[in-house]
Amino acid sequence: MISPTTTNTGSIKLFGREFVTKSAARNILGYANTNSIDSLISKNIIRVFAVPALRRKLIPLSDIQKLSRFHSHHNESQKLRKSS
Repeated sequence: MISPTTTNTGSIKLFGREFVTKSAARNILGYANTNSIDSLISKNIIRVFAVPALRRKLIPLSDIQKLSRFHSHHNESQKLRKSS
């Protein structure tokens, strides 16, 4: 049986790796909906894994962190937090 643990970043840790749901990936990258995530998956830019025990499809957080949009969105979020 799979025993996932949830981290404080909202990711799920399985087998020593962190994964996020499509909706979490959408939020991390700052997209309005999951269509853009689906597009990245269909272009094989990010991978998706089905975990039947969780009834969810999960994306490796490392795949999200490799995207240039992650860095630009993450840096913008940091600037907004510092200015407030």
